[in-house]
Amino acid sequence: MSWGLKVGRHLGVTAADILSDCQVLVSAMSSSTLPHWKLWSLFGSVMRLYSSYDVVSFWIPRESNEAAHLLAKWGLSHDCNCYLNFWEVTYTHTV
Repeated sequence: MSWGLKVGRHLGVTAADILSDCQVLVSAMSSSTLPHWKLWSLFGSVMRLYSSYDVVSFWIPRESNEAAHLLAKWGLSHDCNCYLNFWEVTYTHTV
């Protein structure tokens, strides 16, 4: 979420819907409260970015977030130093 918000700021985005499979993160951002004080170092910077946007976050089950996991897997095996267009990412899913 942090990286997405930073990219959005760089691109001049002022509003966004964020989908995440991290239910703890979505709950914390939606309620503006940390799940535990020891997590401030993890959530603090994200909360500051989140509050500076018109953002709504939604939790989706990990099983429903396959596209994000496939993109992350693709990124581990390809060099990328810039933003990608969807047509630049090719991935063959095998079962």
